[in-house]
Amino acid sequence: MSLVLASYFRYKGQFDQKAIKSIIRNCFGEYYCALTKRPSRLDEVIDWDALASRMVEEMGFDRCSSDDEAGPGGPHLGMLRGAFPIPELIRAIHLISVFSIVQMQSGLHAFWSQDECIDCIPLAAPSRNTF
Repeated sequence: MSLVLASYFRYKGQFDQKAIKSIIRNCFGEYYCALTKRPSRLDEVIDWDALASRMVEEMGFDRCSSDDEAGPGGPHLGMLRGAFPIPELIRAIHLISVFSIVQMQSGLHAFWSQDECIDCIPLAAPSRNTF
């Protein structure tokens, strides 16, 4: 989703750091909540402002030197065949993955016995599907 978000703002021709922060924070929070059925506490460990700033910095322009280097897929994030340029995004993905797994493992016995689930999206109708 992070890369789709960057592509969207690149296509628009402008990067709104505040909007990127809000969207990515909400996406990560909803992902966590969908997996764990618990509200996200990711704000305590992820600096959303710094992440959004780095995303704008790295995704705001194409670093490929020519169309041939960009290849048939169009512009790339970072240098072609180079390291991923946003370690802050990798860190955020690692954190949400670890916290989701720990939460799911710690609440597995209680989770299976519950008939009700926590509605993490207040505007949406609660899902009746359980794992």
